[in-house]
Amino acid sequence: MKELARELRTKEQSYQESAVKIELMEKRLESVKKQADVLAQLEADLLKSRKQERTYEEANEVLQKDLDTMEQELGKLRQNVASAEKQSKHSSSSLSLTFANERLFS
Repeated sequence: MKELARELRTKEQSYQESAVKIELMEKRLESVKKQADVLAQLEADLLKSRKQERTYEEANEVLQKDLDTMEQELGKLRQNVASAEKQSKHSSSSLSLTFANERLFS
């Protein structure tokens, strides 16, 4: 009888230890689940950020191309202005000479 009581206590103690272990494992599992949720959210945020980065890079490339085009156009306009100023100076000096010649011969 004593041996049965001892076996019963041993089994009861084993059961309690198992219950404590199960409780600890459930808490660990819950903690791991929370960490997995946080990790999943971080991965989703990272993916979203990478997509946004690509969008910004593409927009930046378009803007850079526009800037390059506008700089080329500005260079052409400056050349046109410089040519027009040269022609204007040449024309006005020719006009001055023509006007001076007309005075002399009139």
